[in-house]
Amino acid sequence: MGILCKHALKVLGHAKVHSIPEQFIKKRWTKDIRNRVSDIESGSQNQSGNDHVSEMVFVNHSMRSFYEITMRCKGHKEARNMLAGVLEDTIEKTNAMFEDMS
Repeated sequence: MGILCKHALKVLGHAKVHSIPEQFIKKRWTKDIRNRVSDIESGSQNQSGNDHVSEMVFVNHSMRSFYEITMRCKGHKEARNMLAGVLEDTIEKTNAMFEDMS
């Protein structure tokens, strides 16, 4: 299997070719890659007893989720305010939980 370079894609564009055969499209280039990566990460978390892996999966999932919701809210003042309030509340509750644990 070959991979189409940007030059080949440019030639196809000039030739008004609007679809590329599936054999040339890598799975990692598709839109649903984030969902598949989350599924893979969840599976590795469930199968692995390694706390470090679980922490990495948690951090990756959390960062991805926060990024996605932040980007979704950025254009709407009401949504930004709501997100800021929820995050502030979460920070306060988390700090209180850790204080209770010590």
